[in-house]
Amino acid sequence: MKDLHQLKIFLKVAEVGSVGKASAQLRIAQPALSRQIRLLEEEAGTPLFTRQWRGMKLTAAGAELRRSISGAVRELDQALSNIRSLSETPSGHVRFGLVSTLNNGIAGRIAARVAAEFPEISLTLTDGFSLHLIEWLHRGDLDFAIVCGSAMDLHMTADELLVDELVLVGSLQSDLDPSRPVSVKDLADMPLVLPGNPNGMRRIVESAASKMRTKLNVRFEGNSLNMLIELAAAGIGYAVVPLSSILAEQGRKTVKFAPIVRPKLTKQLVLARTSEAELSPAAAMVHLLVREEIASAVRNGLLQGAHLLFDERKTA
Repeated sequence: MKDLHQLKIFLKVAEVGSVGKASAQLRIAQPALSRQIRLLEEEAGTPLFTRQWRGMKLTAAGAELRRSISGAVRELDQALSNIRSLSETPSGHVRFGLVSTLNNGIAGRIAARVAAEFPEISLTLTDGFSLHLIEWLHRGDLDFAIVCGSAMDLHMTADELLVDELVLVGSLQSDLDPSRPVSVKDLADMPLVLPGNPNGMRRIVESAASKMRTKLNVRFEGNSLNMLIELAAAGIGYAVVPLSSILAEQGRKTVKFAPIVRPKLTKQLVLARTSEAELSPAAAMVHLLVREEIASAVRNGLLQGAHLLFDERKTA
């Protein structure tokens, strides 16, 4: 095959299924991009795509080429990035994701430190549910991400970060009180607002309910932390969210909360990357910086209710 650039164009078109979308994302004119695909097909001796009115669909030969080269192209691209980063000042592009429930200004603090300490590093920050972040990690769209789960369950390279208690929240008119815990069995009598499946936080709640032989009454679903809190504040149901996010909200006084016991529900966060992914020098610096900022956020009360799972003295 001719060159890395041509193969990256092929992989991008295969990913998005459209020459137009690939052209916009790669910032390459459509005629030039289409020509590279045709040259690749000529060299392969067979069509790699079928052209449809809905876009580009891989042929059997195209699917086999994608399967065969995607890992190698990613590794070669990473190797070239590593070589470019071998200088006194770390440089390059780092793609970092974090679960959307970690919303207490962490992303802004990380970005500010990168800008101040590593001006040659550009940073792409992405938030979302753990399921999506893990998928993007496997696809190579992220270098690393903060996700919900454990290293053993994720089957990835993961550093433990923190554990956060899950609590029940309701409107200001509810009778919830931090001094009066509710049990998992009590949740059966309440209209609940939970994230849509599949979701790690919902899985924790449903697993605990199943063990207690309790059937949950999920009336509404919200696909972001802010949405869950907003629906609970509106009084249409009760949400289960991380304690740190509610303590951060208390200045606004939009909801009340109560601890959940029997059993106590917790969510573990880890800093994960695919096992085969070697971090570039720039990504390694940001990886370390993220751990430092998480430790600082817990120490300074930005993540009240959360507890570190690592010794912050060993982040260096």
